[in-house]
Amino acid sequence: MNSDFHKRHILALLSLISCCVCGNANDLEGSAPDTVIKSAEELFKEGEAYYQRKVYDTAFTRFGEAAQQGHAQAQYRYGNCLQQGKGTTSDPKQALAWYQKAAEQGVTEAQYKTALCLEAGTGAEKDTAQALQWYKKAAGQQHSQSQKILGDRYAEGKGVAQDLKGAVNWYTQAAEQGLAEAQYELGDCFMYGRGTVRNTEEGAHWYRQAADQGYAQAQCAIGNCYKEGIGIDPNPRLAFRWIRMAAEQGLTKAQNDLGVCYEQAVGTDKNEREAVNLYTKAAQKGYAEAQCNLGACYEKGLGVTKNNAEAINWYKKAAEQGNAQAQCQIAMCYKNGSGVTKSTTEMINWYKKAAEQGNAMAQCNLGNCYERGDGVFKNYSEAAFWYRKAAQQEYAEAQFHLGNLCYNGMGMEKNIEEAVNWYRKAAERGNATAQFNLGSCYYNGIGTEKDVPTAINWFKKAAEQDDAMAQSFLGYCYENGFGVEMDETEVAKWYGKAARQGDAKAQYKLGVCYYKGNGIQQNYEEAVNWFRKAAEQGYVSAQHNLGVCYDNGYGTEQDHKEAVVWYKKAAKQGDVSSQRVLRNKGISW
Repeated sequence: MNSDFHKRHILALLSLISCCVCGNANDLEGSAPDTVIKSAEELFKEGEAYYQRKVYDTAFTRFGEAAQQGHAQAQYRYGNCLQQGKGTTSDPKQALAWYQKAAEQGVTEAQYKTALCLEAGTGAEKDTAQALQWYKKAAGQQHSQSQKILGDRYAEGKGVAQDLKGAVNWYTQAAEQGLAEAQYELGDCFMYGRGTVRNTEEGAHWYRQAADQGYAQAQCAIGNCYKEGIGIDPNPRLAFRWIRMAAEQGLTKAQNDLGVCYEQAVGTDKNEREAVNLYTKAAQKGYAEAQCNLGACYEKGLGVTKNNAEAINWYKKAAEQGNAQAQCQIAMCYKNGSGVTKSTTEMINWYKKAAEQGNAMAQCNLGNCYERGDGVFKNYSEAAFWYRKAAQQEYAEAQFHLGNLCYNGMGMEKNIEEAVNWYRKAAERGNATAQFNLGSCYYNGIGTEKDVPTAINWFKKAAEQDDAMAQSFLGYCYENGFGVEMDETEVAKWYGKAARQGDAKAQYKLGVCYYKGNGIQQNYEEAVNWFRKAAEQGYVSAQHNLGVCYDNGYGTEQDHKEAVVWYKKAAKQGDVSSQRVLRNKGISW
């Protein structure tokens, strides 16, 4: 039906009513009339009853009759039928007209629907300003959806000047009425300090309120709070549970995040195949982070056969959507020739794309390129610029490198105190080399007051992370009683750890431990083994000792010629003992 039909329908109704009311006097005085006039409320209730029974055409007629008599709720329901095409042909223009009639009488839902139509341009030209006014009228009557939408508009600055505090106000009103979407948005505001003071505990509270109502985005959010311990005590099992609930509702982000749980064994057994399955689901729906994660699985062969070409394919899909981590990964692929031909030009290009988006890893790597002259002209100032950007994002490796530039006055004025500050920041975030450097500063009183116990503490932290320099230095401290009690067992232990990582000095020292039986059972063969490893790296004392072992047959067959070979190597490096031995043998070097 069209609008002309509706007009004829209403005129017929009015004519019928007129006949009933305006008949001749005999009709009034005689027997009861054939037609009973029903009140608007009765007509509305009949319409509701027919609507519930899904007899939409009769419901539409009754709503129309009541609406013509000015019944506000009937006007709203009549408009709703016209919008949805129930009992009649859909007519957005007429639907809006009836919504407005009801809205002007204060029907909250009608005010809301009027706002929706005006904002979308349904049934009339789009009018954002008028829509906003109707949202406000409905919100003023505690309509939670309108309050939430107003929160969105103030947050986005859509149709109104952006006002983050105003957004929080509207979200709060809706959230307190129990609207899950608003609770989630309010949680976001507190979590990230948008329009209010950052309060992660409050953010987690509102996420949980919405999650308990089954709101998928909130379930994912509270799951990640449990995963990272943000605003709430960390709980891997609850993290997994909530993220899985959101993923089961089809939330793409949750599918990706659940994949991360399986890959990293967060709250569940490690299952790289399941991680790949979930990443694939989300990636195929265009979720950039999942595409990047899937690329990493193909690159590393996690849960899937290693395939560098497929890795690049997924990285590029994510990168084309502006995913900075994927752009950084592509740069590293070009650096290493993984799935693509090596190209420093492409490497720098992709690092810059990611770095300019604020990706800390890319910023640090780009700084490293400028520091080493890899793919660009060496430029310490530019290196410092990018290191600083990453360091300010608490990226530990960049903090360490920036500390080195400060320490050496490269790309900036030399500033030992600032260097120590950056070493400390990186060390506190677990960077082992920074922990060693910080320990060295405390040990020697460089850029800070000398404090040997604190130095030893940092050396131990670095050593426990397998930093070979720290392990070797700890061996030296235990050997000489610097900051610790002398302990031959600890000497052999720490020199041994560093030696196995290829530290030449530690290899030599471990050889001495085996030679003398200090802190370890004496074993000449092992002594020769470690002297040789250090000697082959050019460590002069090891070369001399290896010569001694060959000369005397300690731990190896006696071989004077081989002894001379090693004495000469040491002598040429200025070793006095080897020079004396060769001189006594009448051999020049």
